[in-house]
Amino acid sequence: MPLLVDPEHPDHVKLLETWMKSYKAEELFDANGRLRPELAELAPKGDRRMGSNPHANGGILLRDLRMPISMFMR
Repeated sequence: MPLLVDPEHPDHVKLLETWMKSYKAEELFDANGRLRPELAELAPKGDRRMGSNPHANGGILLRDLRMPISMFMR
């Protein structure tokens, strides 16, 4: 949600505050600002991580993109 927060738009400060509070950071992070362990456990591990997944990392399963010839006949 892009908001211009400056002296000319003081009403945007309250909008920004409401938007930021909607994330409920107190439920996601502990008092030291660290992600709560029970939430960190939800992240994929090993080969299930996006960077390790051969379908997502762009290196292991490379193949040519098949495109219709009509795309080049313009």
